[in-house]
Amino acid sequence: MVVVKLSKVVETKDKRRWSPIFNLANLVKRTKTCAIDPSISDKDYLNAFLEPVVDAGRIKARGGKPFELDKSRTSRILGGKADVPRALRKALSRFGLEAETAKCFDAFLSDCFDLTYFDQFADELICSLDTTVPLERELSERLPALTNIPNEFFSCALIASLKACNLNKNSQTIWQNGTGMLSIEVGDILSYGFGRARAEKSIVVVPVNNTFDTEITWCHEAADAPLVSDKTLHGKWLKRMLASGTDSASIAARIAAELASRGVLPRGAAVRGEASIPMYELGTIARIENNRAVFFLIALSEFDEVNRAHATKGSIYETVLKLLVAYDELGQGLDMHMPLFGSGLSRAGLSHQESFDVITKCITENRGLVHGKLFITVLPEDEHKLDLES
Repeated sequence: MVVVKLSKVVETKDKRRWSPIFNLANLVKRTKTCAIDPSISDKDYLNAFLEPVVDAGRIKARGGKPFELDKSRTSRILGGKADVPRALRKALSRFGLEAETAKCFDAFLSDCFDLTYFDQFADELICSLDTTVPLERELSERLPALTNIPNEFFSCALIASLKACNLNKNSQTIWQNGTGMLSIEVGDILSYGFGRARAEKSIVVVPVNNTFDTEITWCHEAADAPLVSDKTLHGKWLKRMLASGTDSASIAARIAAELASRGVLPRGAAVRGEASIPMYELGTIARIENNRAVFFLIALSEFDEVNRAHATKGSIYETVLKLLVAYDELGQGLDMHMPLFGSGLSRAGLSHQESFDVITKCITENRGLVHGKLFITVLPEDEHKLDLES
């Protein structure tokens, strides 16, 4: 793992581990790893987990109906996009709620939670608590005495989680140096590029192949040499562009015009059917703009004869460096959001951790080129693949 040296760099004051903060969403996710039935839906599991406090607190939905979270609200809560429901928070002032909740946990522990994992679960939960946070410090002092009483352990943890803010803090500063800052964030990078116009645009980095193809392969049956996969960030960006009212030919023309306007010349040509198209050096950047962002399309990989993308581990560092040079020259101090490079269909063979380490190393060693806020953006489903305690 790369160790980032922060000489003459102002470190962030937030010294938290990059591990899930203690709240309802992350407590539920932790417990579900020990579910008796791993296939249980998030909706059913969350409602089962909340049932003890719902019963103990006599919590009802509007109109006196039984309290139950639907699929949409479950998704928002577990995604950290919605806070604890008001009805649950309101019940926290009820006298003796924790003791009553503990009595109601029998059904959950017998039907949903595999108690053979309880000791390990309890130890890991206690060790994950951040004692610099008052709520978590209090919990870290109480839970060890309850590790032999699962009902009371879960009641204590659940009620504490209902007091905590459930809205995830999704970014952490790695270093700050003058006007330059490097952070890691969890989210959808394309959310910065589409939607309502913003007062100040962001730069959104999209890795593409070095011929800047704009055709997505939709039908696979007769496609001997498919082009851009709609599973890649390249393909997802193209889909969003097409949905906004443009077409593949127009996007290709804009890319060609932008590169020509800066005097960027191709290094050769590639064959697409009966035509040939320009091929550029890896690290070449084409800028495409909309009302929300400036997209830096960066040539990360090269297609082979059957249009499979290829990149190398060694090329990733150089590509990131070229991105930083472009950011220095063309970024105008805008925030820049970039994904992990080389961990997907570019076939560079990097794990998510290796990609993060290479990117962080390059940016830190060349931080003089960073004159704005630079974010490494990681998908929520990939967050657990990174260990940032270095």
